[in-house]
Amino acid sequence: MTMDNAVVVKIYLDRIGSSAKILDCNRQDILKYFNQRHNNGIALSSNRNLLYTLWRLGESLQKPFREATADDLMGFFCNLKPCETNRNLVKVYSQRTMWIFKSTIKTFWRWLYSINRRS
Repeated sequence: MTMDNAVVVKIYLDRIGSSAKILDCNRQDILKYFNQRHNNGIALSSNRNLLYTLWRLGESLQKPFREATADDLMGFFCNLKPCETNRNLVKVYSQRTMWIFKSTIKTFWRWLYSINRRS
């Protein structure tokens, strides 16, 4: 049985809001981006994927998004890939899922830096 997208979005919003691993500035950026997309009528399924990806990224990075380097992002993606010796212990993401993660983060980064240019 699959959960309704609205329920899953609420779960991810709660996780993002309560995670001690996500810096407050990153949490604010994630929520601002989500609210903008939600108010522009982006489908709940797309926002569900967005929140999951940015929740994982926010918990992984130990610095503000605006200070993250290409190496930080590469480290994030490398950690998403399964370890060859522990395949049965590590979640294996398909190539398609990895592409969605990359695409989501690229779109978020474009938005994040366009906000900085306007400010």
